[in-house]
Amino acid sequence: VGTLDSEHRMQFYGTVHEGGLHHHDFALAEVPTLPEPTQKWSMFGGTSAIGHIAITYPDRESWLEQVEFLKENGVPMNLRLDHGMTHSMYVNDPNGYGVEVLYELPREVWEHDINGALNHAVPYPEDQILEDNTDYTTDFQPRDRARDRA
Repeated sequence: VGTLDSEHRMQFYGTVHEGGLHHHDFALAEVPTLPEPTQKWSMFGGTSAIGHIAITYPDRESWLEQVEFLKENGVPMNLRLDHGMTHSMYVNDPNGYGVEVLYELPREVWEHDINGALNHAVPYPEDQILEDNTDYTTDFQPRDRARDRA
């Protein structure tokens, strides 16, 4: 990608569509030789075929409603994180692959320190996964990479 001119590089990483900039694309592929997911979910070290899929909800209320719905219907809640730019819940799809369910925090929460927000990851205790504090963190703590890999 480094050898592409800036126009093509920009098209690769993001495209301006009607309504604004979109930084994610969605593609479907049928892969009959897809490896089985690992038995125990982990943020890192899972199957190399799919890291995870992320589904963004339009606002905090619809996100909380969906997380509660998933929990009430027996979907395992793997990890709840304050990611700095998002609040996220990691669950598994019916085949065991990771799905991140998230909503983006207001821009003014993270725009002053984008790098800090991207590297911020604070887990919620299991008994607090359905709670969502709107006193958003703006003093981002770096992610503990050693703990992530454990």
